[in-house]
Amino acid sequence: MSPQRKSIPVELLAAVRDGDMKQADAAHIARVTKQTFNNRLATFRAEQARQRTRRALTACASWLAYCLSIGWKRTELDDLEQIWWRWHDENGNRLSSRRV
Repeated sequence: MSPQRKSIPVELLAAVRDGDMKQADAAHIARVTKQTFNNRLATFRAEQARQRTRRALTACASWLAYCLSIGWKRTELDDLEQIWWRWHDENGNRLSSRRV
């Protein structure tokens, strides 16, 4: 018999993703180890990335191209992409407040 996987509320995963809560605190609330929480968070993020629509990905890419055209460096694109996703949902819609 394999052990049953403990459920972690999506609200905790989202709070850590958005920077509203520390990972250790969320793991404590969920009553799982930090390693278990980290593994589930990685899965959660990967699933969200897969849910991003073509429209959202195209809009993000266009914005990154604009950033390059106004002088941002290619080495800064990863950080700029993170900023874009903080302010947009998986459909590319602008959020009224950032995800933090």
